[in-house]
Amino acid sequence: MAGRVGVGGGWGDGFRRSGFTSRSISACRKERVTSMVKPLEYLTYRGGPGHWSWVLHRLSGIGVFLFLLIHIVDISLIGWGEKVFNGLLFVYRYPPFRVGEVALVAAVLYHALNGIRICVIDFWPETMAFHRKLSYAVAIIFTIVFIPTAVYMLSFIVK
Repeated sequence: MAGRVGVGGGWGDGFRRSGFTSRSISACRKERVTSMVKPLEYLTYRGGPGHWSWVLHRLSGIGVFLFLLIHIVDISLIGWGEKVFNGLLFVYRYPPFRVGEVALVAAVLYHALNGIRICVIDFWPETMAFHRKLSYAVAIIFTIVFIPTAVYMLSFIVK
């Protein structure tokens, strides 16, 4: 009988003693398959300040990146001469562009403050317990710094 696998001391004996049966293994496999995140569930809203911080951080990063691309193209126009470069500078005086500058300042400020929050959480994992409070702190600091800056930048509308 010693030559039979699974009986009296074979590899299957320990498997049976551990409480696993073929039925419990198939149940685990089924549970694993059904608990996988489906693609559309991954894209759904999960809620809370952590999710909004993530979304705003990505959007502000994309906005700053797009500005940098436009800025590089704009500055490269100096290579075509002073007349071409100065010809484009009038665009910066239009009110919609000035409002866009305020949006750029908002994106840079939020991205910087939220980046500091992310660094704090990364370097000190125990602060993860306070991530909601840190998100609120970023929002409060952003509001305190941004509102006076935006008022000053948009004061040209009143003049």
